Amino acid sequence: AELMLTYAKIAEEHAELLQFRHEVMKMGLFCDPCKTVVGYLLDIAMKDNIRDIVKDELNTKCSTFSFVVKTGCSFVVDHFFDTLWKSIRDQRNADAELLCRIVKTC
Repeated sequence: AELMLTYAKIAEEHAELLQFRHEVMKMGLFCDPCKTVVGYLLDIAMKDNIRDIVKDELNTKCSTFSFVVKTGCSFVVDHFFDTLWKSIRDQRNADAELLCRIVKTC
């Protein structure tokens, strides 16, 4: 019963967080920060040696999570990193605002 209450509390907090995120997104508060980060990411993604550094950093970050999250995180990095990286590299002609619109921050 306690476990069900914990899951219910987590679900409730998640719903509240999603609602808050939705409201913040509607106000456009993350648009400029997103464009700054994406612009920087697009710049560094063009450097040849950065790919391996980024992948290593992601694997390091994954290792800090609990087992279940760590497993999922590592799976994404191991199986999808190259596709995601290629998508970033292919966007070199896209501007940061377009990419931020894709993730709905602008």
